Amino acid sequence: GFQQPLSNYTETRDDEFWGRHLHFRKPFKYYYQGEGALLTWDDVKSFRIGNGIDYGRSVFGMRVESSLWDNKIENLFDVRNVHNSQNNKFIENVVHDELTWQVTDKLTTKALGIYQKMPKTKGGFDPFIFNPQNEVYDFNAYIKDGEDASLKTGSLGMEYEFFDWMALNGTWEYTNDISLGYDEFPRGIFSGGNRSLITQDYNNNYRDNATWLYNQANFPAPPYPFYNIFKSGLRLTPVENMDLYLDYTRNAYAKAGQVDDNMNHVGFEVSYTPIPKISIFLKYTYSRWQDLDRLAAGYTNIIGHHNFFTEFIYRMSENQDFTLQYGEASRDPYMGSVLDIGWDPYGGSVRTIDTEHIIRAYYRKKF
Repeated sequence: GFQQPLSNYTETRDDEFWGRHLHFRKPFKYYYQGEGALLTWDDVKSFRIGNGIDYGRSVFGMRVESSLWDNKIENLFDVRNVHNSQNNKFIENVVHDELTWQVTDKLTTKALGIYQKMPKTKGGFDPFIFNPQNEVYDFNAYIKDGEDASLKTGSLGMEYEFFDWMALNGTWEYTNDISLGYDEFPRGIFSGGNRSLITQDYNNNYRDNATWLYNQANFPAPPYPFYNIFKSGLRLTPVENMDLYLDYTRNAYAKAGQVDDNMNHVGFEVSYTPIPKISIFLKYTYSRWQDLDRLAAGYTNIIGHHNFFTEFIYRMSENQDFTLQYGEASRDPYMGSVLDIGWDPYGGSVRTIDTEHIIRAYYRKKF
């Protein structure tokens, strides 16, 4: 019965979207800045898999982490069953199993399976997008009654390190997840709301927030269809203090946006620190997407986008530095030379998909 007035648990009860995919890139050391504070990978990784807990819910969960053969095989199994605490109505049952196998010193394989059993849909209400203020699911006219909204994901991946300076990885994902695996982006952007009249009593009008989703005809409806995602990445360290990364994604769900590296794209990154005082970073991404503005106008054709970003940092001392940037790529010079403060802690997100012709200069001195 507990209801918290100043916070909610919606960010911990569900999986983080980046926790529903396999990854071979190492996460950034710092990934978010808020009110001058830093969150590290250790701060956020524990919320990668949700716990189902929120007020008005009764949850039974179990998590088993195991390892074999001197940690060459590691497995994480998590299951949670959630019901309404008032009427015991079924809400969801989620099973998550993730396996990592260090086959050899050079070959690493991973497997991921997620099954999220959902109740039958209620006509006119979205099964996933809701208003966290009142726990009411948004109106969605394209949701039919009695359909199966369950989500299933299966993924396999491997990485082979040919040399100390070169490694190649690839993943295949087969899923019908168009919601939680993308943090509801871009589908959740098409939403609106107002203070709607809910009742009248003794000439007094009582209103509450009513939210709804529009343009949902552009997105699949339950039962959600399955599709494939293919991703590959090549890591190179040709010389000391230089890192290069090339990646490619082919996603049959063309509406997947820039919240992570599941967007259809080809990317190239290079970080170079010729001397401790100087750091250089360059990133180019060519992406293909069904743009939001065009979707709103009814156009579903795919458009290509180019994004170029570069950064130069000169550190005069430990407490003094100068940074010059061109473009936009979710990087903050005050967090270090390799930091992404976007949505994805693995560095797959970008704030813009087109090159922004912006030049920024920063000078920092700590007294």
